[in-house]
Amino acid sequence: MAPININQMENLIDTGRFICKESFLQNNPTKNLLEECTDVVAYANGSYIQVLKSGEFYVDDTFKSRSLDEAEAKLLEKIDK
Repeated sequence: MAPININQMENLIDTGRFICKESFLQNNPTKNLLEECTDVVAYANGSYIQVLKSGEFYVDDTFKSRSLDEAEAKLLEKIDK
């Protein structure tokens, strides 16, 4: 894992908001969420993390975690690519 820019990480975290799946889809009708998604953590830059029924945070097909901190770090790494 590449070193994380703390300022970028704090900026991302500060904009994250939990939203129920239905509300997220009303505002983002073209997004495809997993069936087992119950909620979404949406960020000001348009990125998001799905919250699954299992309690895991889903970033993409390659990463999910029970830790939101880990998921946000992975999301930031993905954004920076």
